Amino acid sequence: MNAAILLAAGQGKRMLKSVPDKILENVAGTTLFARSLLAFRAAAVADIWVITFRDEQQRERLENEVGKVASDSVQVILEQGGEERRHSVRNALARIPQETEILFVHDCARPMIRPESLIRLLDEAEQRGGAALAHPVRDTLQRV
Repeated sequence: MNAAILLAAGQGKRMLKSVPDKILENVAGTTLFARSLLAFRAAAVADIWVITFRDEQQRERLENEVGKVASDSVQVILEQGGEERRHSVRNALARIPQETEILFVHDCARPMIRPESLIRLLDEAEQRGGAALAHPVRDTLQRV
């Protein structure tokens, strides 16, 4: 059995509250959160999704998104997030069954994950005992 921790409890501090909830922001017809869910659904790499939430209002909205996207074969668990990402991961880890073989941890504020990447990560983790997805850093321009 494989599981995924899908982190959604963040506050989007770097966006300076320019949107009410970054991961529930609609971009090109779907929320950023749903984009992550769709990738995990298409890749079919995890039997359990543990999704962290910030507060009850966000939990309800996340549940609505999950209901639109999750397949019946995936067990979905919602777990209260923590003050920081590491606390949310810790809270979610407590809900992961001991028999879990491979665990994915994904920050849903980074919605450009592709199913092919998840499948490759699974293959690498099975062969090597672990894997991480990374891309080369590119220069960033910032207007101040």
